[in-house]
Amino acid sequence: MAARNSTVGRRDTIGPAAAPGASPSGPWRQPVVWLAVAILAVLVAGCVALLVIATRVGDAPAAGDAPTILKVPVERVRHSTPAQAR
Repeated sequence: MAARNSTVGRRDTIGPAAAPGASPSGPWRQPVVWLAVAILAVLVAGCVALLVIATRVGDAPAAGDAPTILKVPVERVRHSTPAQAR
């Protein structure tokens, strides 16, 4: 006869042995895991959308014919404004 304290066949024990037909256990049953997966999916979709939008919108050319490195002006462009005339 088995002792009453035996854990054989109990579903609340921790371990790899599960009864046939028992519901699966593991991290996928935790709601926080699904929340993390959903947030990750939204972040990836947002990054892809941002890249698609950025490729469709063209940049305005830099003012003047100043030399550039990787389309960035090497020197600052001087504009004459009333504040500089002082």
